[in-house]
Amino acid sequence: MKCQEAEQLIKNFINDDLTGEPLANFVRHIDHCHSCYEEMETSYLLKEALSRLENGETFDLHGELTNKLTNMRECLEIHKVLTVIRRTISIIAAILLVMSVLYLLFTFYLL
Repeated sequence: MKCQEAEQLIKNFINDDLTGEPLANFVRHIDHCHSCYEEMETSYLLKEALSRLENGETFDLHGELTNKLTNMRECLEIHKVLTVIRRTISIIAAILLVMSVLYLLFTFYLL
């Protein structure tokens, strides 16, 4: 992902509107691009600080952003594992189907 693409996704990330592969690509990019991370952090801090100040709340925005990123990384890891499991089950099902068809063909021709 290029920086320009990542910058366009910052608002979607902050608003929790990113999922799947776009989210994975975005998180991977900001994990390796200090400039985009700073831009995302600044946008997040501004948006949340303004909202919280209006409501008179206390906050630790840096900590919250760190937690949000950690949670997103964990969700992406779980998604990867589930994808591998789903693909493995599909492959096993396909193998069983082929074996069943071959068994029926051999049984039919041997009778």
